[in-house]
Amino acid sequence: MKNKRKRVERKDDLVKLKRNQSQIEAQQKENNAFAFNIGSYSKNVETQLVIYDKKVEQGG
Repeated sequence: MKNKRKRVERKDDLVKLKRNQSQIEAQQKENNAFAFNIGSYSKNVETQLVIYDKKVEQGG
């Protein structure tokens, strides 16, 4: 009886680990998307600054 209980506990632990792993993977995907958006945003800001600098250099 004791061995059976241990197996059930191990199976429960395995299920918890798999669930945690999928939550971690989902969080990583979300973080990657966020980082990509930040990168895109900063490139856009850089582009805007370069355009602004050129206008200022040209006196306008």
